[in-house]
Amino acid sequence: MTLAKPTAEMLEWHESELGVFFHFDMEVFAPEWKFGDPIPDIQCWNPKKLDTDQWLRTAKAAGARYALLTAKHGTGFCLWPTKVHDYHVGNSAVPRDVVGEFVQSCHKYGIKPGLYYSLGGRYLSDLCTREDGTLDREKLNDLLLRQLEELITGYGPLFEIWFDGGILRPEKGGPDIPGLLKRIAPNLICFGGCPGITNVLRWSGSEQGVAVPECWSCAHYQTEPERDNVTPDSPGDPMDPVWAPVEVDMPVRDVMYAYKGGWMYHAMDADKTYSGEYLFQRYLTSVGRNANLLIGCIPDTDGLISEDQVDSFRGLGELVNRELGVHAGMTETLLDGVPSPSRDAEWFFLKGSVLYKKGWLEEAYSHFATACRMDPSNMEYRTALNQMNMQRQTGGYRTTGRQTAGGCTACDMCQGLICADCCCECMGGDLIRCC
Repeated sequence: MTLAKPTAEMLEWHESELGVFFHFDMEVFAPEWKFGDPIPDIQCWNPKKLDTDQWLRTAKAAGARYALLTAKHGTGFCLWPTKVHDYHVGNSAVPRDVVGEFVQSCHKYGIKPGLYYSLGGRYLSDLCTREDGTLDREKLNDLLLRQLEELITGYGPLFEIWFDGGILRPEKGGPDIPGLLKRIAPNLICFGGCPGITNVLRWSGSEQGVAVPECWSCAHYQTEPERDNVTPDSPGDPMDPVWAPVEVDMPVRDVMYAYKGGWMYHAMDADKTYSGEYLFQRYLTSVGRNANLLIGCIPDTDGLISEDQVDSFRGLGELVNRELGVHAGMTETLLDGVPSPSRDAEWFFLKGSVLYKKGWLEEAYSHFATACRMDPSNMEYRTALNQMNMQRQTGGYRTTGRQTAGGCTACDMCQGLICADCCCECMGGDLIRCC
């Protein structure tokens, strides 16, 4: 059996660890709009103070290495002057190429640029609907491929492209995106990719900032039952044939109670913005579990990132550096290229001690175990690991996602359900600690 291995592009993606996901669409200016409604009037678009430099400074403060922008989201409105149709920024009250300015700002601040592109969208669907109400799939596929080629060739090289919900396979009637990428960008990293694409990422299964504890980078494409939008499984398996690591996405505002699930700006939602501390906890349950974390960031009606979001992203960056000393993943440098400490047994033991004091017990246990493997003769390391083993066996603490002696059953994807039979600390659906 040939084991799946990462390409050079995928290794760079792994080392990038943290991204910021800018969501901007007509819904910010027409908050009453919902899917199925007529598209908002193009003159609604009016971000008079648009400043993508400010966006990327916010991402930089968090420690992000890459950033994505919704070039086209649900309404079908395009944030670049596409040649495919007229519903784009160039015909709006503020005729600025947002995609172009975003990419320039990424380069300015040393952040790798990527784009989100919706394969749905109301406007394109309307354009491709026949008089009898049926969808002209061939026409739609042609328009989708033309727009993707505009973005990839006009604003590249891109670090990543993001397909929400995955790609409809060409053999099932979808656009030939594998063929397009092979021709113009064969190594482009593709979230939600399908067979025929070199570098693919998979979803974590929720938008809560959580990866399962045993989160393997290898996975397989689902075929039973057959799905149109094919993405690999969430947990993965080391023997699976496709290198497709997890990218965990989450909004910066409350996914349950904020406007559009926290993915679009609303002036009344400032009190629903997650704190820097909460984002740090989500960093540990994603990057700390062999995934990348992609956090939403939502420009307001002026085209700026609100102060509540700026504070949270800055707080995240400060906490990562102060509490961990280095990022929780496997990168060898800090935010601005500062060398990290050598990763010897002592490093893993000291980092595990910090995690233990903060209450991140499974992560601490993993670091103690690594220290013991690297230096099996060190009695201090072995004593610490043995003490944690005793705690596990006697119920002194309960490990994440397992049935406990107190009758609490919860898993890492418990979707917000909190057991009422014991005292639990539940963070966004992930049972971090049960005491």
